[in-house]
Amino acid sequence: MKIISALGIAGLCVLLPASAYFFLQSQPGSLVPGSLVPGSLLSNDFQLPDRAGTIHRLSDLKGAPVVLHFWASWCPPCLGEISKWVELASSYHERPIHWVAISLDQNWADALRAWNPTGPGLEKVLSLLDTEGKVSDRFGTYQFPETYLLNSELKVVTKWVGPQDWGGDQIRAVLDQLVK
Repeated sequence: MKIISALGIAGLCVLLPASAYFFLQSQPGSLVPGSLVPGSLLSNDFQLPDRAGTIHRLSDLKGAPVVLHFWASWCPPCLGEISKWVELASSYHERPIHWVAISLDQNWADALRAWNPTGPGLEKVLSLLDTEGKVSDRFGTYQFPETYLLNSELKVVTKWVGPQDWGGDQIRAVLDQLVK
């Protein structure tokens, strides 16, 4: 009887955290702490082109926090939030944060029809194209939009799943804490 109780308690100790992880991962708009993000110790370096064809590497951004946002023109929730993400990026243009928007569209024409990153304050927004979805796959992205906050060492701090309130105090507090 004591063995069964011990096994039951041990099982709960394994199942409850695992259940919480999968529950949080499935909730649109949820904030997932870095400790729950698979591979959170190191981020995945990549090479992707901007619309001029220049190749950019994630490792080139080391030294400042990075907000890495996966989106696509075929994703209705992405379209509903991209303008707010851009407003947040613009409001932080004088802060040491890199903003990287990675479109999963098949070509630049589709991506640019949905969002054309130009205007004041957007100099630090890097728009890249991942036509094969390899980068999002390596990050474990499964629901769009999805955003990762990386520290200056490019380690995952936080992952936001689904559309977010980019103008809200919660996200600003996380960003402000990272760039103190």
